[in-house]
Amino acid sequence: MIGLLGLLALQLVVPSSEGRTIEQRITILAEQGARALTRIENSIFADPDMRSEIRRVGFVRGCNAVTETSRAVLARHHERIVEVVRAAIDEVIPESSLAQAQVLSLTVGSLAIYDRRVDSAVERIGVAELEAAREDMRSSFLTVTAALQDADDPNANSITPRADIARALSVSGDWDMDDQHHLAMACSEYRIPEAMRPTISGDGPISEETY
Repeated sequence: MIGLLGLLALQLVVPSSEGRTIEQRITILAEQGARALTRIENSIFADPDMRSEIRRVGFVRGCNAVTETSRAVLARHHERIVEVVRAAIDEVIPESSLAQAQVLSLTVGSLAIYDRRVDSAVERIGVAELEAAREDMRSSFLTVTAALQDADDPNANSITPRADIARALSVSGDWDMDDQHHLAMACSEYRIPEAMRPTISGDGPISEETY
């Protein structure tokens, strides 16, 4: 069964490889990889103090703060992260695979088999660049939330996943706002426009590693 993020990605238009050189294909993939929000947002979701701050201001405002901050941080660090992702792609993906790919994406299509290996290479090659971006993410997030008051709605952190997602991920009841995987998935679900949301189906649970 295709992973949850793979299903979501199928709703998006991915670039065609037609008429593009190998160098152009690598450039497109590197730009895509550098824009991956999860790469730095996990520095918020994996940190108990940051999760506590999200609960303090309430899920919606907290998720919006994560989104606002991550986009600004990625813009500031974009060029350096692009170079890291490019180096990882050069190391992991054979030129023959790049040449044969019909769509340019590491999430769907023939190049998806390299996704995790590219991610691992990015983490290894870009230790300094990613840590700088993640530290920027944490400090900038706290700057944004410092201006927000405590949530006064007792249900501000009671967020229920859609039935199809709850079934696919074996979630019973509300998302656990102190579980980094639940919080990341809840925020991802919140940000997807209704018109772009697929219905998730399948006979077994999806691994937390898909998100």
